[in-house]
Amino acid sequence: MPSCVGTLALIAGTVTLLFTTSSADSAILSLNSINVPTAAVNGTEYRTSQFAAIMEMLGGRRMRRLQRTQFYVWEQINQAARGIAMEAGWPSTPTHAEVQALADKLDADIKAVGTAESSLKVLRAQLGTDYKAALAMLRRIDNITDSLYGRSGAKKLQYGLRPIDEVKNSAGPVPQVTGLTLADGLGPGSLVAKWKSVKRAAYDIQWFGSAAMDQLMGSAVSTRATVDILGLAPGTQIWLRVRALRAGKLGEWSEVATRIANV
Repeated sequence: MPSCVGTLALIAGTVTLLFTTSSADSAILSLNSINVPTAAVNGTEYRTSQFAAIMEMLGGRRMRRLQRTQFYVWEQINQAARGIAMEAGWPSTPTHAEVQALADKLDADIKAVGTAESSLKVLRAQLGTDYKAALAMLRRIDNITDSLYGRSGAKKLQYGLRPIDEVKNSAGPVPQVTGLTLADGLGPGSLVAKWKSVKRAAYDIQWFGSAAMDQLMGSAVSTRATVDILGLAPGTQIWLRVRALRAGKLGEWSEVATRIANV
């Protein structure tokens, strides 16, 4: 077996161990954050008598961190196996056969995991497709059972579907709008109406030119609990009311608010 010289060098923060043989073959074992004495990184050459001690240090007890992925560890242990094979003065343990067997086993494990992950990716994609198809089919069955038994029909349970509780899920009565006020707007002949909001409701607004509410002057629809009344003749008095609209149902009219448009 050819003789071997090992050299430690510090390259860009990484400790690199070079194995050089008389046949000009070379191998590089690159490890991160190895706790190496300062003298060991000043170009000192370690002869075969010191080689075993270096490999013992690289083997684990004084090593803080190996490369971050299993692939790099596999590369490193393969390089270590080659180094052992080339070193005549290597101690009796660990043997080249032991190290190489572990490298081969790690290689097989990495390949097996890669194959499994590829298969899992395909299976997950298929699962997503089948899941969407199942949901679409359930919607079709739900619509059919609605037509056969009604949305609240108990027979929907036979198909794995929950009947709709019409009472519980009904919108209920629409609350009456309260807290209606009228205030001066930003310009002449304008007013601002505000009221307390009703959840999930829009609003129907009307204003009149008399207290009898028989002279409709204008109307509006708002999704907010406020509306601007513009274009009034300065000094005009209006009477305004609001009701809520929700789920196609109208609530009761609010109390009437009145104010004279600013001049």
